[in-house]
Amino acid sequence: MQLLRNSAVVGAALAVVTAGASGAATVTSDVTANFSVGNQSLFGSGGASDFGASVGVGNSSSTFQFKASTGASSGTVDSKASVDVQATFDDMALLGATSNVKLSFQGASAEFDTALGAFMDVTATIRTPAVIGIPAATIPLNLVDEDYKLDTRDADSTYSFGQTLSDTDSVSLPGTGVGIGVTASANPNVDQESSLEISALTGKIVATNATSGSMLTRNVDMTGSMLDFDFTFGEQGIWNLSLVDLALDNSFESDFGLSATFTAGIKLGINCDDPSTDSDNGFGCLFDTGLSTTTSTVNVLPISPFALNYNTVNSLSLGAINVAAPVGAVPLPASAWMLLVGFGGLAAMRRRKAA
Repeated sequence: MQLLRNSAVVGAALAVVTAGASGAATVTSDVTANFSVGNQSLFGSGGASDFGASVGVGNSSSTFQFKASTGASSGTVDSKASVDVQATFDDMALLGATSNVKLSFQGASAEFDTALGAFMDVTATIRTPAVIGIPAATIPLNLVDEDYKLDTRDADSTYSFGQTLSDTDSVSLPGTGVGIGVTASANPNVDQESSLEISALTGKIVATNATSGSMLTRNVDMTGSMLDFDFTFGEQGIWNLSLVDLALDNSFESDFGLSATFTAGIKLGINCDDPSTDSDNGFGCLFDTGLSTTTSTVNVLPISPFALNYNTVNSLSLGAINVAAPVGAVPLPASAWMLLVGFGGLAAMRRRKAA
């Protein structure tokens, strides 16, 4: 009986079973995807190449007629953006088992800068009536003829997906024309408001077998803080993980508005005060009239929101997973089997003698 117990102990010691993925370590990998675009048209992809608009008061028969016009033949936007992503996974896996990879949003920043060169023209035509021997007259005035620049800018702001970054710029150009008994002035205003919204990071997470080249692919559409991916590896070996074809879903918009304040007056005679108020005139004022008005703002160019043409990030390495096959019972060597047979023979002889 003692010999039989000894043989059982030897057999158990030699039949060793191991678990294949023990000792796996958790890998944390931080990567940054950088994007940029330069000199893209402010008017959108395939949009207008120039713009122009005008506001005015009066017509060809009015006493006072004003027109303010603005336009540009070029305008560009530059932008940079980045997204920080962290990947977490185990560096070892068993063949045929499910391995999990987590992607988490760690932060982002973006900036944009627009440049617009434009012109402004303001003209006025004032028509005076015939008064006591003074003939009627038409007086043309060129009040503004200038170039100007607008520049909206948001410098390196942090953002979350869906957040809007924005900035405004404006220009106000004074202009004045003076004639005998005639005054006119204009203050045109142009406003620009630009905004950028980045809504998602898109692309793919790919596992590639370093030996065979086999690939497992999952789509990435990051709009929040966390994404989970499961991979089941059908081949042994080293599988390299990477993020590929990363792009930014975004929308950019830049609106322009034009308005102007016009003032004008006609004074004929002496002791004329405010042209727009008759009751303040003294003796000798033959005729006076005036105008003061601010136009409503018009949209210079209705531009639909468009996407900035950021570059695509081709590949960012996350690390690797070593996939191994599970190990079953370890076969006993031939010497061990001979030993067991010997113990069995001795036990049989012992039983015969005892009988």
